[in-house]
Parts: sequence; C-alpha cells; structure tokens
Amino acid sequence: MSKRTALKLRIQQFFAQLTQGCGRQHCPNENCASNSTIKQLSCDEAAVQAIHLASSKAELCSENHRSKIARTDASDSIEIRMNINDKKGISSADSSTQTIQPEQVEPNKNTNCRPNGVYSFYLYIFKEVFWDSSAKMSVGSSDVFSPKDLLSMAEINFADDLLDILEDQSKEDTVVEKETASEKSVSKKPDPQTVPYLPTVDVVFFRTLFARISEDAVLETVLHESLVKLVNLAEKAICTNPNEYKSDPNYLNMIVILLECPLLQSPESLEEMFPKFLKIVAKLPLAANVALAHHWSRYDGAQLKNVIETIQQLIAYQVAMHYLDQTDLVAHEDQRIIDASKCLNILFFASILGGEVDRTVDEKGAAEAQSMRNAPREEEAEFHLGLMDVAQLGTELKLTKLDSVAPLVPRVEFVNEALNDVIKIDKDYANYRVSQQGSNKFSFLHYQFLLTTLNKTTYLFYDNRVRIERRRTLMSSLFAGSAINPFLKIQVRRTHIINDTLVQLEMAAEDLKNLRKQLYVEFDGEEGADEGGVSKEFFALMVEEIFNPANGTFILVEESQLFWFNPQSFEGLMQYKLIGIILGLAIYNNCILEIKFPSFVYKKLLGRKARFRDIKDLHPVIYQSLCSLLEYTGDVEDDLMLTFQVEHQDVFGCTHHHDLKEGGVNIPVTKLNRQEYVDMYSDWLLNTSIEEQFNAFLGGFELVLSQSPLKYLFEASELELLLCGSEHYDFNALEESAEYDGGFTKDSQTVKDFWSVLHELSDEEKKTLLQFSTGSDRAPVGGLAKLKMILAKNGPDSDRLPTAHTCFNVILLPDYKNKKKLRELLLKAIKYSKGFGML
Repeated sequence: MSKRTALKLRIQQFFAQLTQGCGRQHCPNENCASNSTIKQLSCDEAAVQAIHLASSKAELCSENHRSKIARTDASDSIEIRMNINDKKGISSADSSTQTIQPEQVEPNKNTNCRPNGVYSFYLYIFKEVFWDSSAKMSVGSSDVFSPKDLLSMAEINFADDLLDILEDQSKEDTVVEKETASEKSVSKKPDPQTVPYLPTVDVVFFRTLFARISEDAVLETVLHESLVKLVNLAEKAICTNPNEYKSDPNYLNMIVILLECPLLQSPESLEEMFPKFLKIVAKLPLAANVALAHHWSRYDGAQLKNVIETIQQLIAYQVAMHYLDQTDLVAHEDQRIIDASKCLNILFFASILGGEVDRTVDEKGAAEAQSMRNAPREEEAEFHLGLMDVAQLGTELKLTKLDSVAPLVPRVEFVNEALNDVIKIDKDYANYRVSQQGSNKFSFLHYQFLLTTLNKTTYLFYDNRVRIERRRTLMSSLFAGSAINPFLKIQVRRTHIINDTLVQLEMAAEDLKNLRKQLYVEFDGEEGADEGGVSKEFFALMVEEIFNPANGTFILVEESQLFWFNPQSFEGLMQYKLIGIILGLAIYNNCILEIKFPSFVYKKLLGRKARFRDIKDLHPVIYQSLCSLLEYTGDVEDDLMLTFQVEHQDVFGCTHHHDLKEGGVNIPVTKLNRQEYVDMYSDWLLNTSIEEQFNAFLGGFELVLSQSPLKYLFEASELELLLCGSEHYDFNALEESAEYDGGFTKDSQTVKDFWSVLHELSDEEKKTLLQFSTGSDRAPVGGLAKLKMILAKNGPDSDRLPTAHTCFNVILLPDYKNKKKLRELLLKAIKYSKGFGML
C-alpha cells in the first residue's frame, strides 16, 4: 500500500471513529464517539480533527472494535470532503471510504468555533471554503450553482488573524513571511470608475497560506483533492450556465485564488486540471477579462512570467502529444490551445497595462500622410476592422500593443516556438477571412503576440496575394478574355535611376492597387528576365543613391553613424514620398534594404511620436546633456542660463534659432520647468523640425501599405527586421539548411571544402559572401537557415570564378581540385562581384 493510500485510509478511519464511534461501550479513547465523556462533534469539526489526528500519528481504537463501525448506503450520500486522491485527480473506489449524508453538510459560519493553532486553522479554511461549498454544489440537481457558495473568499474576514498566527509561529519554525513589493502593489485599490468590479482577494494572505501548506504533505494532499473537485464543478457549471459569470463578480475571486496556488501550475496538473481552469477563464465575459487584466497588471513581472510559462508549457505539451501520437494537429481547432491563447491574451494586456505605456498617437502626421496619398480612410479599414471585432479587450482597455514602451513581461515570452512550427498558416488565414464575415472561427491572427516574426511575414504574404487574386478574378469577370498584368513593371536607366523611378511610380500610383503587385524591373539596354535578382539590384542601387550625402536628402549623424531627415533639404517632398514607396515595395517584394535609420523611425512609421528616450539612438551626446540637466542639483537658472529657445546649424554651417514656445527666448529654464524643456526640445528635434519631410515619407510608405495588416501584425522592432534584416549570423544553420544540385552532394569534396573555407573567413568576408550570393549582407527574418542556399556544380575543375544567381540564392562552383584553389578564386569572386558574376 502506498504512503498516500495509507494516509487516505487513516483519515477515513479517524473520521468514522469521531462521528460513529468504534462500537464499544464506554470506550476510553478520547478521540472516539463511543466515549460518553467527550462532546459530540459536528461533521465539520470531525473532518478537521480527523486530518489533525492522522498527521500527528494518534492511536486508533483497536482493530476489533473498529470493524463494528456501521456502514452507510453510498447511493444516498456523498463522499467525505477530505478524500485524498492521486495527484492526477483520479478518485479511489476504496470500499472503506466513509460518507456523509447530504443533509449533514452545511457551511459552518460560526467564527467562534474556529480550531486553535495554525495547522487546524488551515483545515478550517479548507472546510469553510472548499469542502462545504463543493458539497453543497454536489447535493441534488435542483441546487442552484452560486459563486458565493463556490468560493466566497472575499467575505473571509479572518485573514489578518491568520497572518498574526503565522507571524508568531514563524519565530519557532524560523520561517519568515514578508510582503514583497509586488504583493504590496497588488493590494492597491484601483479607481472604481475605471473598472466596474475587481477581484477583492487578499493575495498576500493566499500566497502565504499556500506557501505554508506546501511544507506539509497532509495539507498539500487535501488541497489538491479540493482543487480537483472545485475545478471540475466550476467547469461543469460554466458549460451549463455561463451567464452566472456575468452577474456575480465572486467568480473573479475564484480565478485569482486558484491561479495563486502552485499545485494548479504543477506538471501533474497539465493533463487535466490546468486545462479545465483555462477553459473556465476563456469563457469569462468581456467585463471579467477587463477586471482580470487590471488586477494582474498590478502584479510583479516575475509573477506574471511564471503563469505565462505554465500556459506555454501546456501549449507545448499539446503539440508534443500530437507528435507522439502521430496525429495531425490542427492548432486553430485544438480547444486547449484556443483556451490557452485566450488566457494569454488577458495576461498580454495586463503586462502592457502594468508596464510603461505611451498612448500618444501622431494624429497630425497620420492626417497629412493621408492627404499625401489622396486615399480615403475607408480603403484601409477592411483588415483592422476585422481584428477590432475580436480585439475587444484592447478596445475596452483603450490600449494597443503599440502603446507599450516597457511591458512587465518581455514580448518574447508570449511567443511559442513549438506552436508556430505547427500552425497551418494558409488554413488559419482562411479562418480569419471567414471570421470577418461574422463567423466565430478561431484564428491566430487575432492573437498576434503568439506568432513569430517569420509567421507574421507569411500572413502578410497571404494577405497581399489574396487581394491580388481577388482583384484579378473581379476584372476577369467584368472584362472576359482580357489579360491582367500581375506585375508592377518599371524600366529605368542606371544613370538616372531616381528620376526614372519617380516618374513611373507616380504614374502607377494613380491606381494604388498597382503598387501592391509584384515588382518587375528592367534596366534600359540590358537583357535578362527579372526573377528576383534584378529587383534586388534595383533596390540596392536606389538605396545607395538615396542615401548619398551629396544629394542632401538625408544627413549622416557622425556620432551615431545613422541617417536622419534633412530639414533644410533642397529636394522636393516628392523625393521623400518616393523613398517611402520604395520601403513599402521592398516589404511586399521580400527584399532587404541596407538602410541605417535610428530604430524609432519605425515606431514613427507605425503612427507613434518619438520621445526623449529616443534621442539616445541618434544623438547620444545631446541625450547625455539633457540627462545631466534633469539631474543637476545646483541653481539651474543662474548656472546653466538656458532659455526655451534652441540654436542649431544646418548642413552649410548657418546658425538658426527656434522658440520651443511663444516668446521662448525670454523664458528661462528653471528647476521647476526643466522637464517641460526637455520634452519640448525632444519633440522639436525628432518630430516637428522634420515634420514636412517625414510626413511625405510616411505618405509614400502608406501608399503601398494602406490596406495591409502591417500595423496590426508587427511591432516597430519587427518592422525594422522586415526591412533591414538581421545582423545576427548563424552560418552553421546556413550549412545545415543548404541544398545541392548539378551533381554535388553533401559529401562531395568541393562542398566540404567550400564550407570549411566559409567558416574560416572573417566576419566581413562572410557578409560579403552573403551579398555575393543573395544580393544582401543581412540575414532575413527567421535567420540564415531561411535562405536555403543552393550549391550547384558548374563543370569540372577550371580557373573560372564562382558565380551566383541571387534571385535563387544559388552559388555555381566548378569542381575545384583542392581547397586552396577554391579559397583563392572564391575570395576573388566576392571581392570584385559588383557589376558581374551576379545574375
């Protein structure tokens, strides 16, 4: 017999002994109902005492007398509340299980009969909260399920008493319970006008309670049994009567308390109990989601991260089980994964809400960008309105992911790699399109925080292709037999690449849908079909010309080596609009650009203003000076002699002055207004001083992406990765994903020599090799493994240099006779590759 089974049997025996006796008259055992000198205990009191006696190894009456205990018909009763089952939640059918008549189980609300001591006090709480409530719900189908009966934790008024007892007990046990900073924050009361109702749980009390319970095997076992019963009953209740959640906020107390219990998040609970709990949370109404988001937003980041990790483990567990069972997992149809996603959604917004938030939107910039592209707002509404229908939580919280500056939990913690590997994006995207028509189909597009940047990019690809095909079908039906060109075709001269591109894109932009076609480039006087490589070269030449300092379109900031908009540029606004279009086309054509903007430019592209902290990227010296101003402890006005007028120089060395506010030259900067000065200076430097140029740039960008889900899928850092690629290189992953053609295999000597040479190259030489073979020296979204480089045999040994098809990431290698020759010719090829050797 296992230790757990023996303990269970012993508790049952003590309960029977305390309530029914051993059958011997005048039994001398003071813990036996047959002892006429002791007070008759109620079922509640007997339950508490039975566990206490079992844990203290008290003596039972002799076996002969215990066997005389009367049995009760199980069909007319319910099991004792303290049944201790296996941690998997499987109930035992032990024939010795004692039962309690339904009419005997009544909640004991008499606070005067609380047992003495910490140990008994814990048991009293279990009885009061879990056992009696569970019993009442189990008695007869006519009983109404009430959250007050289920878990009225908010009404427990002796939390302080218990904490006092624990404090006294800790002196003996050398256990010190402290209220952490996170727990203090949880106890703060939010503005009741913000949220209609909130959980009223003393989280500190329950964290302390569960921590002490974990030190005692008996208590922990009883708690586990109670949780199993409670979660099963709550799940059943919500499936049969979900409207209860809309009328009684006490359900929130249950959710909060259960999530604080370590047993619920243990590995043993992943299979049954925890998924049921997530199902309960997933079925909560919107108002309850809002309340929970506000409540959890006051937690410490580490506490939220633990919960998130447990949910992610469940998702990974589901994926693994399907793999082991060799069954095809359709992630968007797996109910456990769907429930987990909905719970993570609440935690995602809680993380944003509890962190640093900036809700400021560049309304003026958006309006001017719209006028630059002459596009009605309705055109861009289709995608994100579909998202708004299901992103109601963010709407109610008046919050989007773009508002987040520093969340409680890093965004990466919400991304589940195992899940992303099995998502069938084509089917999931189809679900999303159907959901736009009012269907309740689930799609991960509604929970973008779960997705990797690579999968988001694939969704973007599907969205663009679906729009193109839909338009092509419509035009074919209207003009039967007419051929529709699927490409945006431009022909340019290398010597006039900017002007030629500007003219042709301006003509194409008369119908915005043309800009969303695949780009097809021809260089004047040159032969060759554009299968991707020519377009890559076109983008490279455009970027090189655009960012040429001699043109004066952008300024190279020496201290950061980043480019910035020239507020005194002689170029017209159409030039900036063209650059915005080029960036948009690069995204749709999956081309990486070698551009060096500060990271906050991508935040501005998504409609957010740059702030003081962003100066650090572009002007680190100015940023440090402003920080020194804010930290200065002397007399700011007399010592620094600053005013609300700033002085700056243009690229020609001419000095200009700008008043940050009206009459700024006469307004001194003081200790009281220095923060205002810093904020206004930052806004002028990063926003208003280049407002015309940037808004034209943004207008061109949105000409291409006005109907795209880009803003609703990607964050600023992901947009930068999408446009510029990554400078994190894993050449081992490139080798592992490589393919071979023309007679080469992985074991060919020339192939082995090639990879050996590559790994021996310097970092700069490796980047040059990438440029030679792919047209870019950056890694794409998803890393170098996504390039799928192909090494193809190009004849026998010869003195010919290696060549490359950049459109297909193919390197053509003669079968060189040795490694030395391969290295020599490969280095020569990549060094002088510009202008030849790339097709």
